[in-house]
Amino acid sequence: MFSQLISSPKVLDIELLEPVVHLHGRRGDAVLRGTVGITLSKPYVLKSLVLLFEGEQRLVRSGQKVTRRCIAHHKLVMYPSTHDAPSISLQSGKNRFGFEMQLPPGLAGTIECHRIRVDYKLTVSAGYHRLASPATVQKRQFTKPIQLVRPPSSSTLSVLVNGENIESCVDSQKQHSRWCQYNITIDQRAVVMGQTLPVTLRIAPHLEGLRLEHIYTQLVERRHIRNVSGKWETDRSDHMLLPVDKSAFVPGRAQSLREPWQGTVSYHIASVMEGGLVRTCKRESPDYYIDHSIIVSFVVSFPVLGRHREVRRFTKTIVFESDIDILDPLCCTKISSQHNCLHALPPYIEQEASPSVPHNHFLSPPATPPPYDDICAS
Repeated sequence: MFSQLISSPKVLDIELLEPVVHLHGRRGDAVLRGTVGITLSKPYVLKSLVLLFEGEQRLVRSGQKVTRRCIAHHKLVMYPSTHDAPSISLQSGKNRFGFEMQLPPGLAGTIECHRIRVDYKLTVSAGYHRLASPATVQKRQFTKPIQLVRPPSSSTLSVLVNGENIESCVDSQKQHSRWCQYNITIDQRAVVMGQTLPVTLRIAPHLEGLRLEHIYTQLVERRHIRNVSGKWETDRSDHMLLPVDKSAFVPGRAQSLREPWQGTVSYHIASVMEGGLVRTCKRESPDYYIDHSIIVSFVVSFPVLGRHREVRRFTKTIVFESDIDILDPLCCTKISSQHNCLHALPPYIEQEASPSVPHNHFLSPPATPPPYDDICAS
């Protein structure tokens, strides 16, 4: 039998029903659904149709040593499903075949950052021949990248979906220093990339002539990688946040604190995306994890009488740090236009046969997976 292998996206294509596939804990509840398209100029007979789902983890450990590991290798034979499967004729034009592939459990979400990369791909291989020439089989391949995301952890998800107040914000509580009493509140313990993060600062002065000079806020990302000896290596990057317009405090303009003062400064998380900030990634892999913290610093100044009775101003910096989760916007859908802290997981899209495609072949009846809410609640 003569066969010819050709890689051509013009003949084969893959359309996913859900462009982003959502993972759920360590169980195998994730389903990859879609259609495979075969576009031909002449009629043929289908010989074989196979899907291969693959995943690779790439880590850069100390000494720039790169380690690669296959984390997924799952095959689905769409045709022939049995030895006595009936032949399928491929008409000229586009022929579509629906599929559902149950993904293996325990997969990590897609991620790419400094020293860590996890990606997935789906490859379709098709073989077909002319009716008069069954010995001459043409083979084609097409590969499509697959995006896998994980929903937030159970505690974060409860706050996002149900709007609960349990640990829904970061509160420094009332703090005391020699110069002032202060309180810092961050509206959200988990923030979605691209959204606005409000930070509220309350200050009650203890000294006459106290002034607020500056407010600095930054996100710290720590990437932890387990080396070959089992010890953790930590790589850190800092991302300074810039305030959006119409904030309560204007950088470069000191605020006199003659009485208790309160102000809210809002920051847009998307402003640091070019610096390589990625989502929080915990308990997805035994080889790595990524966490984040937010640091709020403010500088106060106060007058001090010098030796020659001249008045000089001294400055002090007060720092507050807390853990925070950075969420992938792909894993949440905004459900409130007034409160961007409320998000929900997107629903599954129902399977529909396209009327514009003349030749649809569903090799197995498509079934709708359970809703995300039922999965997360179980």
